[in-house]
Amino acid sequence: MVDKNNENKKVDAVQQKQEQQQEQQQQQQQQRQEPENKSKLKELLPAILRMVFFFALYKIMTNVAQNKLNNQSSTKQPPQFVGKNDNQNPDSKVLPNQNENNFIVRNLWKTNENTKTDLYVYLSENEIFSEFNDESKLLWNINDIKYHDYNVNYDKEFKVKLPESVLNNGTYYLHSFLTFSGVSPNPQNSSFDRKKITYNKKCKIKYI
Repeated sequence: MVDKNNENKKVDAVQQKQEQQQEQQQQQQQQRQEPENKSKLKELLPAILRMVFFFALYKIMTNVAQNKLNNQSSTKQPPQFVGKNDNQNPDSKVLPNQNENNFIVRNLWKTNENTKTDLYVYLSENEIFSEFNDESKLLWNINDIKYHDYNVNYDKEFKVKLPESVLNNGTYYLHSFLTFSGVSPNPQNSSFDRKKITYNKKCKIKYI
């Protein structure tokens, strides 16, 4: 009976040792993965920010064209009936000029060669951004960007410390605001002007 108890104790000790070794291996694997994930994010951020900047400009031009189409549609006159006479079909109509469909695309903002804009890019775990007063969320700010100058490239490298929520399969969002120079994207700021701000959001990290 004593021998059997000793054998059971030995088996339990071996199992505990194996479980401890497995836990240590898992911890070592997680520790190796975290630096790799952080390194990948740091490499991707500069390219991501360039994409956000040019996408914001693209969205502005797209909104311009769409607003112009909407304005033209709302101001079109409905077809007018022609006055009746003995030789005319009472259902005849004056059709709109076909040239009305040739729209001229104009800028959403009134701009000229001296127009300048500001870029604000925030990095946040929240899909709806409202943390304007948290300076740690402001990832990139460029002031006095010449609006009509598309030959200038802006590059910047970042070192970002990932919070635990993102490392544990969280999400990171890039919130970009392009404003008239001197206009704040913060609704609580006195210089805020909704008509002089364009906004874009990108989900950059879903899973790590």
